[in-house]
Amino acid sequence: MRTPTAPAVCYDGVWLTYRQLAARARAVSDLLVAAGTVQGDVVGVCMDRGPDLLPALLGVLGAGAAYLPLEPSLPADRLAYMIEEAGARTVLADAGTAALLPDGVALRVDGPAAGPAGPLPEVHPDALAYVIFTSGSTGRPKGVGVSHRAIVNRLRWMQQTFPLTHADRVVQKTPIGFDVSVWELFWPLMVGAGLVVARPDGHKDSAYLASLITSQRITTLHFVPSMLAVFLEEPLLPETMRRVICSGEALGADLAGRFLERLPQTELHNLYGPTEAAVDVSWHACAPGEPSVPIGGPITNTRMEILDARGERVPIGTPGELCLGGVQLARGYVNRPALTAERFVPDPYGRPGSRLYRTGDVARWLPGGEVEYLGRSDFQVKIRGQRVELGEIEAVLAAQPEVRAAVVTLRQERLVGYVVLDPDSEIDGAALAVRLRGRLPEHMVPGAWVVLESLPVTANGKLDRAALPAPGEQERERYVPPRDPFEARLAVLWEETLGVRAVSVHDDFFALGGHSLLALRLTMRLRKELGRDVALSSVLTAPTVALLAAELRRPQDNDGAPERIVPLRPAGDRTPIFLFHALGGQVFRYLPLTRHLGADQPVYAIQAAGLASGEEPHATLEEMVDDYVAHLLKIRPHGPYVLGGFCIGGNIALESARRLRAMGEQVPLVVLFYSDADEPVLRASLEDDAVLLMHALAGGPVQVELEDLHRMDPEERLLTVIDAAARADTLQPDTADLNQARRFVKVFRANAHAVGHYRHDPYDGDVLLFSPAENGAAPGDMGWSSVITGRLRISPILGDRFTVLYEPLVADAAAELRSSIDHGLTDG
Repeated sequence: MRTPTAPAVCYDGVWLTYRQLAARARAVSDLLVAAGTVQGDVVGVCMDRGPDLLPALLGVLGAGAAYLPLEPSLPADRLAYMIEEAGARTVLADAGTAALLPDGVALRVDGPAAGPAGPLPEVHPDALAYVIFTSGSTGRPKGVGVSHRAIVNRLRWMQQTFPLTHADRVVQKTPIGFDVSVWELFWPLMVGAGLVVARPDGHKDSAYLASLITSQRITTLHFVPSMLAVFLEEPLLPETMRRVICSGEALGADLAGRFLERLPQTELHNLYGPTEAAVDVSWHACAPGEPSVPIGGPITNTRMEILDARGERVPIGTPGELCLGGVQLARGYVNRPALTAERFVPDPYGRPGSRLYRTGDVARWLPGGEVEYLGRSDFQVKIRGQRVELGEIEAVLAAQPEVRAAVVTLRQERLVGYVVLDPDSEIDGAALAVRLRGRLPEHMVPGAWVVLESLPVTANGKLDRAALPAPGEQERERYVPPRDPFEARLAVLWEETLGVRAVSVHDDFFALGGHSLLALRLTMRLRKELGRDVALSSVLTAPTVALLAAELRRPQDNDGAPERIVPLRPAGDRTPIFLFHALGGQVFRYLPLTRHLGADQPVYAIQAAGLASGEEPHATLEEMVDDYVAHLLKIRPHGPYVLGGFCIGGNIALESARRLRAMGEQVPLVVLFYSDADEPVLRASLEDDAVLLMHALAGGPVQVELEDLHRMDPEERLLTVIDAAARADTLQPDTADLNQARRFVKVFRANAHAVGHYRHDPYDGDVLLFSPAENGAAPGDMGWSSVITGRLRISPILGDRFTVLYEPLVADAAAELRSSIDHGLTDG
């Protein structure tokens, strides 16, 4: 160790020296040896990015084993399959991840330390260094085994080509299941440079990355092109960067040109390589004004061959399949000898016994000796730099009992699932997506769905992928083009956000596949494009280009009092329905119900006080009723009214109905969606603010010990829960911005304490209650039988409580609500 006291690795502002890092890594090696790990084993590592990750990886290698990266965000079934397929008997984990693993494999790095294990084994250069799983076309991911010799060649070339010194700092932000993480983690350690570890999911946040790069004076980092494009939209870009490495996706000339224009003092390098060849095998230094960006020429001790269908070399400029040779080739696919033999073939131009890896990429030689990437010869795609075999998704879809045929395509960076269903099936895309999330990583679940009567075929009976309709095209109304430049600007943003073509000014954002996260992304794009804040509720109430254009042309009065009532559908001649917010204060959840209630049904939603900047939330239920009824009467001065809400929204609705009836107005029905009279708010949330925080930000528990949260100050607790919820993909969409998260929690907390201890007096009106029915049992009354002296009908929720307001159950809920308004309550 040449520089034992030099800073080695930093996480969250805290540095470990090289001596401290080595000691922690040795402790992990000792732990593994004591647990029975021997040279040549594969050891899983299931941990989020944090201070313990790098010592764990080094500890595995020190024990003579190969590491198997396991992302904690993956479905449990997929983790179990990878562990079994790789033959890993032990998986390093921590308090937050051990429970995700199959029984008997977890070894806690934060558990009791082991004694010194004596001399650690010497590892042969051809021994396995790591196993990384990639998507597989047969429906099963495949593990790629890479040797020390292969990856060391890659790291030595990188140091020779882009020399780091002890003064350099490299950021590690790539998930460990993606092979770019290998050079991010180990290259700086070879030369005594500093490694700065980004927070979990930090690679998705361009503003956070810009701040981290500046504060830690990062000189070298990696981007996939799609994230680089987002990063370049930051208004202030860091000036410390010496070089940026791009790989994982094709780098376009426009993006490269924009980078070099905005960061003229920073080098941009385009690298290419599959996991099967130790990360990267070619390199091109980008220069201003290039009409295209090649993937470059081969790096040290590697070869690139472009061959025709007969396996013969093609002339310069002629497309062919790109094949790779040399020292960096992987050993093959773990426990998949047939697939290994298919992809790793004898090298007709190399030494006897040497191999070529058939990439499936189409490329051609350029006259200057570099290679230009042209595309794929199969149905493999890249999504945010991660390789995805569409066949794997199709295989999981086809295994669903209701699905007769399935095809998945990539459209505008969004996966689209096309399914042909059994005639009697009632399943839809949303339900299929839920099932897929139990089998596949989130990035492999289609974001849009199209149900077809049959798949289109060509004249010779083959699938005609070109004839597959874009999402939303099946039932779209007649196309009406933008009628002025402002509508044209909005239409372009619609198309870019949704990944669809030719948006009509009357196309509904949500009917085209939009959802709350995409709506949030659209508001961010609108803010950047228009230079003004656009509320999420504006997209909700004006979901077409024409309606939003009209809304945004109004004089800006954003500094006035925020509107309490959101008109989800103001038109219609039926008795209007007013739906009150739940704990979080937002009303987005009522949109599917509104659609199913019919075009003639007026629906209004009442959102909470406190969500807007500078506004305080209500402290009591009485304050809420005073405020909400006053706003309601401005919209509709006289009844009749139907009132309702989800969770505490139902409690607020009942007390508002009581107030209106006392004023002489008619309220023929109150509808309660999973509202509880005995315990309106989970008692633990009222007694423990850490529990409340988890429910507010993540909808339930997160993988952080409650005792640890109790020891933190309020700001640290907030950030910890946000990080944990983001890693688990349960973070509420409205809390991505930190200031908005603080407001959201403040509103949630105020609403919980305002309603949580409230006890209702008897109510003699009619009430429709939607209550969960578990395991075939009759739904419970949730405490309302002792409150309601009028008619009470209880309707079962056949699933999780939230599902009553979402597809597919919301259609039945809307039909029952509409019938109850028309015909009154029936016995139930």
